[in-house]
Amino acid sequence: MEVIGIEGERFWLELCEVNILSGDIVTTQRDEELVCASQSREDGTLRFATYQPLDAKAISYALGLALKPASDGTVCMRPNNWEYASDFSAGNGNHYASKSGAYYSSRWEFGLGISADGSRVDNWNAQRARHPIDAWFVAT
Repeated sequence: MEVIGIEGERFWLELCEVNILSGDIVTTQRDEELVCASQSREDGTLRFATYQPLDAKAISYALGLALKPASDGTVCMRPNNWEYASDFSAGNGNHYASKSGAYYSSRWEFGLGISADGSRVDNWNAQRARHPIDAWFVAT
């Protein structure tokens, strides 16, 4: 899969394949469907893969997590984008958003569909075979 970097005045993100099978990832989901996944690059910025066409709300989630660092090098008072995305996924609002059919985030430390105790979460584990949308299409 191609790697495409996208940059705006306030954000930078990399579109490419993400290891959803065993990587530490943060996902954006809606109605128990995987929408996109992000993973840390070596420098703490994020790489994204999308699994469904994105609407304005999903795009705003991605761009919000991909903010460029402040002058002190932090992202929303976190050391980098990955730490910000991880903290964001732990927020209580994600629970309420999931119950109301809105977008929400989850962190999967051991890959999609594997819980923190190592057990399988069947409805998410079944989505591990999904293939991301081509980066050039998402970038367009």
